[in-house]
Amino acid sequence: MCNAPLVTDFRNNLWLMLGYCSQTLPHKFLESHGMLIATEVDQEGWDSVKPGCEAGLAEVKGVVQQAYDLRTEASDIDGPLTDQLGEGIASVIDAVDLHVRAWEELLVMMEHGVDTYFDALCYGLLVWQSTA
Repeated sequence: MCNAPLVTDFRNNLWLMLGYCSQTLPHKFLESHGMLIATEVDQEGWDSVKPGCEAGLAEVKGVVQQAYDLRTEASDIDGPLTDQLGEGIASVIDAVDLHVRAWEELLVMMEHGVDTYFDALCYGLLVWQSTA
């Protein structure tokens, strides 16, 4: 129990690395992030926005790799809180994986136009909406 704040602190720091604000639910962030990108694409065009989106996705994938590396390192630990640490890391990986899948989905949809994203958003078809 005494190490629970460490897992929570790691998870909170991870959220901040991904761009979440304090006290923001991940699904709310994914919605506003998608809307921000869609607005930029609508104003500037996909060709202008795409390189930044691809760079952002690459950065998030780097965070995913960090989480997987942490899980590998944690699997070598044996102690009274090993299970709790493993569960915390699994929770972080699930959240980061969702973020990556949402970002990849956004990139694919923007190739077809902003309306494709808005239609999927309105009909609850986005990957993060199916996990809400």
